[in-house]
Amino acid sequence: MNKAPRWYGLEVLPVYLRLSRKHLKESRQQLDNFEASKAKVHLFTSKTVDHLLKGFFEQNQSVWLFEEQCKRWSQESLNEDQVKELRDLQNNVEALKINNAQLLSLARECKNQVLSA
Repeated sequence: MNKAPRWYGLEVLPVYLRLSRKHLKESRQQLDNFEASKAKVHLFTSKTVDHLLKGFFEQNQSVWLFEEQCKRWSQESLNEDQVKELRDLQNNVEALKINNAQLLSLARECKNQVLSA
């Protein structure tokens, strides 16, 4: 059973911004680590790569919640600080989508190499 998402007021915007920064930082670290380990694909098992693919896919699936919350907040009356925070949040979410797409691509590439080995 899927629960309907809960939408928040502007008082939660700073929390979303901090959370987006954390997610983006972790995603970038994962991408750096994954790129560094590309030359060691022989160390991966199909199960490990499947686990990575699942995690990256699930992370990408939750991005729409950030996007929808941003859309809702953008329709409210925002002060100057909130406009800046919302813009930063939107930029983080866009960067997270791009980064996660790169992670998924690398994981799929790795899976193909593992399966053909």
